[in-house]
Amino acid sequence: MIETFTHAPGANLDYGFDWLANGWLASGETIETSTWTAQGLTLTRQQISGGVTSVFAAGGKKGNSYKLTNTITTNQGRTDSRTITLAVEDR
Repeated sequence: MIETFTHAPGANLDYGFDWLANGWLASGETIETSTWTAQGLTLTRQQISGGVTSVFAAGGKKGNSYKLTNTITTNQGRTDSRTITLAVEDR
């Protein structure tokens, strides 16, 4: 299931994932890299803080939806991706 968030056309907001939730990261495992991708949005300030990854997303055209995907690699060599949908609408 991909979660959907409403994003205003002029907004510059942070979105993220808590990879510690539901025990995804093993004991002692850390996130080494985090890469965010999205077509049609401007992404800035990609961060890793413990088991949480985040990015600021801006732009988008009203009435369109955009997929925002985060791919991580851990210090144990595991790689995974998660995606959210941003529905651009006036709030």
